[in-house]
Order: sequence, then structure tokens, then C-alpha cells
Amino acid sequence: MKNKLPKSVYRPTHTNKYSVNIHSKKYDKNIHVGYFYTISEAIAARDKFIVNNYDDLTSGYLPRGITFDKRRNHFNASFTFEKSTVFIGSYKSLHEAVEARNKFIDSLKKKTLSHEVCKLKS
Repeated sequence: MKNKLPKSVYRPTHTNKYSVNIHSKKYDKNIHVGYFYTISEAIAARDKFIVNNYDDLTSGYLPRGITFDKRRNHFNASFTFEKSTVFIGSYKSLHEAVEARNKFIDSLKKKTLSHEVCKLKS
């Protein structure tokens, strides 16, 4: 069974690092973002690259959990976990939506970590 990695993140056989490659429909080629030691570093680099180069990629390519509402001309941020989706908010820029989603994920990590620490103490 093949390991499922996040979109645009790959694990080449010749290295122990994760590779980020994003396809640009505008230029019809793959763009190599870099190699990273952890999946979270690779995802952060992928999202940053997409935000900074959004116009050079394609209007249809967005980071996971970000959608574009054409009617309102806003980017919507959400987070899905175990078949439940939480709407985070609607933002005027892609950068704001990605930041909000990342802050939401970080707050979940902190809550989960503090909950695990409480379990260990009891």
C-alpha cells in the first residue's frame, strides 16, 4: 500500500528528505521548491510558495483547506478532521486565509498537547 502524502509533497527514493514540486499551468512545467527534513517543513514551504507565487501558478491551485468564493471575491479557510469540517473564516487575500488556517491548526496542536500532558499527570 502506498503512503499518502500531502498534495505536491513527494518522497524520492534517492534521499531521506521530502521534495516539494508544484505544477504551474501558466508555464506548463513543474517548479521544484526544495527538499525538507519533515513533512511539516515541506507543507509550510509549499503553502508559502503558493501564496507568494499565486499569480504565476494558476487560479485553480490553492493550499489545502482554502477555497475561493467567486461570488464574494473572498478566500474561505476551513479545517477538516475525521469527516468534520470547521469553517475558520472568509478573507480578502490568500495570505490572510492561509495565516488564519495555520493559526487555527497551531491552536489545535497546543490544545491536544496540553490535554495529553494532563492525561500523563493523572
